[in-house]
Amino acid sequence: MFNWFKKEKPFLGLQGSGGGLGYLAGGAIAGPTEQLFETAGVHTWTVPNTAAASGIDIVVIGGGGGASAYPSGTAGGSGGGGARLSYKNNVSVSAGQELTIVVGAGGRGSYNGPNPAPISPTTNFVGNSGESGGYSSVRNPGQPASNSDSIVYAGGGGGAPGPSGGSGGTTQTGDGGGNGGGGGAQSGNFNYWAFGGGTGGYSGVGGDGGVWQAGGPYTPGATAGSPNSGAAGGAAGWANRTGVGVFGKGPTGAINSPGSGGTSDKYGGGGSLHGSSNASNKNAGQPGAVRIIWGPGRAFPDTATGLDGGPAPS
Repeated sequence: MFNWFKKEKPFLGLQGSGGGLGYLAGGAIAGPTEQLFETAGVHTWTVPNTAAASGIDIVVIGGGGGASAYPSGTAGGSGGGGARLSYKNNVSVSAGQELTIVVGAGGRGSYNGPNPAPISPTTNFVGNSGESGGYSSVRNPGQPASNSDSIVYAGGGGGAPGPSGGSGGTTQTGDGGGNGGGGGAQSGNFNYWAFGGGTGGYSGVGGDGGVWQAGGPYTPGATAGSPNSGAAGGAAGWANRTGVGVFGKGPTGAINSPGSGGTSDKYGGGGSLHGSSNASNKNAGQPGAVRIIWGPGRAFPDTATGLDGGPAPS
């Protein structure tokens, strides 16, 4: 299912047309001074000469946690937790050195409603508790897969355990970043539906997901991302997931809005419910990502971190 231990080719020129980032084998995306990994699994990256000359800067986002739909036979459910974001600057590397890249998968959502029939085994399964999202990291080959042995590491968001919301991702190694927000909690109330936590930012915490109480507003319990952090706000609407981008610290997400150029599909937002008796791929958490940049004068959270050394999102 995943591209486990796929060895990525070093960048040799843009793939395709139109400039900008080009896709390489295994779901990696490369440019002249950067490489993005967004396919869940384990990859190997070979350091090019240009990166060895300047050192590298890395941002990693874990996978968001899965939501829990219809826990214990009651209508409704709880949202998954948002993932952690971490970054590390000025990492010394040598030309030809290999690094192990791990991209965390989004946790699958659980579904236990009438006649359970998940739409896809990769996004939903029958059960009462959503799955936690996977961690994302960069480490030297042969090192253990722990945060303390990684160059940089970001934990995934927690899966929603039945009527409780998933916890935000917290485990980390690096120079900075932020924890994920918690998913909204159904709390065992019939016909209460809840939404996912926002991904953590470059300097603060993601917002908590909201709860829809049948006939009422969508926002109870929802919060915005931590001020001036680039974090995502907590989701507060059907099937919404609020992630964070990997191009540096941009605007902080308000309630129900992504942060730093993230989208409803990228990266790290917790899974949300969609108000139906059918399973949805939005029950699953967003996948994580790893982005590596290099060149003089670049550094996370927002110094020339945009595409090919441009500005961070605004």
